Amino acid sequence: MDELTQHLVTLLDKGLAPTLSDARKQVEQGTGNEEYKKVKVDLILQLDALRVLLADNPAAKASLDGAKERVEGIKPVKK
Repeated sequence: MDELTQHLVTLLDKGLAPTLSDARKQVEQGTGNEEYKKVKVDLILQLDALRVLLADNPAAKASLDGAKERVEGIKPVKK
């Protein structure tokens, strides 16, 4: 379980979070900003669901908590 969790965190940290950050930069002009916000919310909801499923594994939950914090730290474009 720990190895699988680490792979998931790697996917989030090196794949999805940077992609979300790049998307935020691309929508700075306002185009696509609403879609960006929806993708971010959906990603956070998926992380929350995984956290519930892995609640009995403290290491996995802690890793997912960290990944969620990093995703939440990617701020949307302000209009």
